[in-house]
Amino acid sequence: MLNSYENPYVDPDHADQLIGSPELQEKADLAQRKSIVLLQNQNKALPLPTPTAEKSVSLYTMGMDAEVAGDGQWGFTVIDGDAGDVRLTAESSDYALIRVSVSNAGALEANPDLYFGGALPSELDVLAFSEMAGTSSWEMTPSLADIQAVMNEVGAEKTILSVYFRYPYVLDDASGMKNAGGILATYGATDAAVMDIVSGKFNPQGKLPIALANNADAIKSQDSDEPGYPENDTLFPFGHGLSYE
Repeated sequence: MLNSYENPYVDPDHADQLIGSPELQEKADLAQRKSIVLLQNQNKALPLPTPTAEKSVSLYTMGMDAEVAGDGQWGFTVIDGDAGDVRLTAESSDYALIRVSVSNAGALEANPDLYFGGALPSELDVLAFSEMAGTSSWEMTPSLADIQAVMNEVGAEKTILSVYFRYPYVLDDASGMKNAGGILATYGATDAAVMDIVSGKFNPQGKLPIALANNADAIKSQDSDEPGYPENDTLFPFGHGLSYE
């Protein structure tokens, strides 16, 4: 049999059969759901109550596709927070679900020589959410101000945060994000995967592949060969992950 070095060309007909096949897509969807980590579930905020004909459940969303969240399979009455002023639209909602992501969109503008992306060298150690607003190379979506506004309107205990941990971001005290009823760690999962978790359709089983510190200084002073942080600097240890059972 020829190996890939002797015959590096892909059979297009075979590739068409594999890529996007229902069987492989099903496995990929399952892998996404298994990867989501339930970091925090205060007072059993999750799973969210199941809507019924007698009692609807309104869900305020930000940072996600409202059409996906509003799909009939979950039954929630979805209010799209990305479409208006959060201070005017969130108050009447039963719960809020906010997907939080951070990019370095402003880095290349500030420094065109930064070919491979990432933060500016002078801002590499800015990993606490409360400190990102004052930087030029970190961009938080939605903004921390909007997240805090929603938590104030809906109630922190009824707010679910789904954070894309592209880096070991710090849920510091000043951000107020630790007060959320539920916190999920994701690594590129789809909105549908997140909805399956928050609705209880899928029981979370992911475990943290890294440790998360409770302050940025702990990250800066960490030895590179250490798997985590001292106990008093640790918010969630390596391998942490809750479930509904």
